[in-house]
Amino acid sequence: MKRQYFKINLIFILAILIFFGCTKSTTSPTDFEPPSINVIYPKTTSQIIAGTTVTIKIDVTDNIKINNVEILINNQIVADISESPFEFTWNTSNLTNHQLIKAKAYDSSENMASSETIEIDFLTQEEIEPELILVNGGIFQMGDLHNDGEENELPVHFVELSSYYIGKYEITNAQIASVYNWGLSNDQVICDSIFVFNVGGVVADLIVLISENSFIRYDGSQFIVENGKNDFPCNILTWHGSVYYCNLLSQLSGTTPAFDTNNSVWPIWGCDFNTSGYRLPTEAEWEFAARGGENWVDSLKYSGCNGVSELNDYGWCIINSYNEQIQQFVGERTTRKLGYKH
Repeated sequence: MKRQYFKINLIFILAILIFFGCTKSTTSPTDFEPPSINVIYPKTTSQIIAGTTVTIKIDVTDNIKINNVEILINNQIVADISESPFEFTWNTSNLTNHQLIKAKAYDSSENMASSETIEIDFLTQEEIEPELILVNGGIFQMGDLHNDGEENELPVHFVELSSYYIGKYEITNAQIASVYNWGLSNDQVICDSIFVFNVGGVVADLIVLISENSFIRYDGSQFIVENGKNDFPCNILTWHGSVYYCNLLSQLSGTTPAFDTNNSVWPIWGCDFNTSGYRLPTEAEWEFAARGGENWVDSLKYSGCNGVSELNDYGWCIINSYNEQIQQFVGERTTRKLGYKH
């Protein structure tokens, strides 16, 4: 009886040793490696428009498991996220300039890592929206009055226009990049580093980033302008890209977009001239404004002057720009009769 009892106790002790042995062999090693975390949007170089909604996007990895991610603005936690996607919708209304964005990640072993701090200085609506000048309506003779143009400029005919507004300067690279970055952050634009496309409706090429004259690049998260090229006129937009810029700008300014990008009559996106939104000028509107509107003097052959020797004062052209660089800063030439400048 005692021997049998001894056997039972021995078997029980061995079972306990085997159990604890198995438990020890399955224990995970201690994890001392912290996560890797970065704020992928916005960047310090991002051009964010004050009053708009921005999606803060975080990229985070860990060798085992991410437990949670904290997003901080000005050192205050605004979001604590436990699963992907690690994103936060940030409303920038009523915020002062210079905001600081940072993210912290914690893994399952309580290791912590912090991202670099992103510094944001907002762009104002005044910096984004182009300065406009009023063109009072009137009647003018449209076409080639000097008989040295193209066939499609004939016959000369009278056109009557209502009053309208037109940009004082050419649209710059900085203005295009800012508005299209807003389109990116609001899922209205996509980019593959070579071409830019609209989201929804009839898809079209908007910007050709590989053009040799392009000073705008896509870095994987935003459009950036090369140093010193912010105030150069942007010349890499397609017709559709110009139209889409107008629609995005209309949304930013709180007006109704003029162009219907869902128009099934490809490749034309129809325009509603009765809306309050931004649009491209018609050929007649552009020609009337270029001549000086109601201030036009019939004897002037060029916009603002009559002789080739005077063109240097009124605009950038082949005689004063070609041998240096194709593009020049906007607004540096003599003011035209309407008040706009090259």
